[in-house]
Amino acid sequence: MSSVEAPKRAVGVRVRKIHGELYLASGADAWRLSDVGASIWELADGSRSVEEITAAITDEYSVDAGSALADTREFVDELIDKQLMVWRPRG
Repeated sequence: MSSVEAPKRAVGVRVRKIHGELYLASGADAWRLSDVGASIWELADGSRSVEEITAAITDEYSVDAGSALADTREFVDELIDKQLMVWRPRG
């Protein structure tokens, strides 16, 4: 991962909002996202780096930038491992 790459929601992931909560599904697996996770998901459109997504999360949730960056990277890596997101070259 580098600043020339940006996380992007993978094609084919089913997304549903039920009672205000965001759910992702792929194949037979489904995941409920926290509020922060849902915000990261929405921001991951392939135009923003992890650092830019983290800045938005830090502003929205008033959290520590250092821990927010580590948590955002971990969450994005987890979604990429589950093939729910992909890396997209920027520029």
